Amino acid sequence: MSAPALLFYDRECRFCVWGVVHLARLGRPGAFRLAAIQGPLGEEHLGHIEHTARLSSWHLWDGTRLRSQADVLDGLGPMLASPVARAAILAVRSVPRPLTTAAYRLMAGNRVAISKLIPPGAKQRSADALPGFAADTGAPGSGVRDA
Repeated sequence: MSAPALLFYDRECRFCVWGVVHLARLGRPGAFRLAAIQGPLGEEHLGHIEHTARLSSWHLWDGTRLRSQADVLDGLGPMLASPVARAAILAVRSVPRPLTTAAYRLMAGNRVAISKLIPPGAKQRSADALPGFAADTGAPGSGVRDA
């Protein structure tokens, strides 16, 4: 069996933690693990990317290819166990790439405002569940911001 892919996220962003934990819950067992951009695996796999660019996107390393921004969805599609989630990704993939990239950047750029729509308890439950999906010690730190 090959090593699981790594989905990198900003460990200090509660919205990011909430999102990756939801994806991990939909994942096929052993298909991917979560790793903080700011952790040792993040440094190992993303160290060549400028710091601000690293934190502005999720990244997916599948062992041979690094995907960022909207391209992460392409890589995650086959790793999801839920047929509904796979169908949703397939639908997104049918949209021209410039539009999905623009939508991703819009969402990422407004994650603080979007995060306010998610109940604090839901974000906390995701943070509490994170260690069960983590590939490293990248659990949210004391500097977690509501973004």
